[in-house]
Amino acid sequence: MTTYIYTCGLWMMLIGFVWAQQPDVPKQYGSCTQYCGTAKPPVATGVINVCMESNNCTYCKFVPNCCPEVSCENPQKSPDGRCLLCPGKECAYEEIEYSVNDVFMSVDEVNTCKCRKGGKVKCKKNPLPPLPEFCS
Repeated sequence: MTTYIYTCGLWMMLIGFVWAQQPDVPKQYGSCTQYCGTAKPPVATGVINVCMESNNCTYCKFVPNCCPEVSCENPQKSPDGRCLLCPGKECAYEEIEYSVNDVFMSVDEVNTCKCRKGGKVKCKKNPLPPLPEFCS
């Protein structure tokens, strides 16, 4: 029985080592997910992703994009139909509602974003901090 457990343990370590060496499998890198080779970040709804490229890999952080708590009477669906917003508000970003042309900080804490007509949020893409700092 001990030999069996020892052998299984060795196989599990070997499988883990081989998996870690595969370039096309997403891996955890600090607070980021690392995508190398043919691995690409997924397209997801309900999350905000901030990615940067370094050393032939893409490093992404994913942050939930929750709807704001509505504090008005007669809330309306956002243009994308995802959230309820107060009249005059069109964008929902990180639990806050914004009006068209409002400018606010991106989740990357470097760039600013702007609420556009139709509920679209457009963020600047200025350089992010170095990789170790970005994923810490």
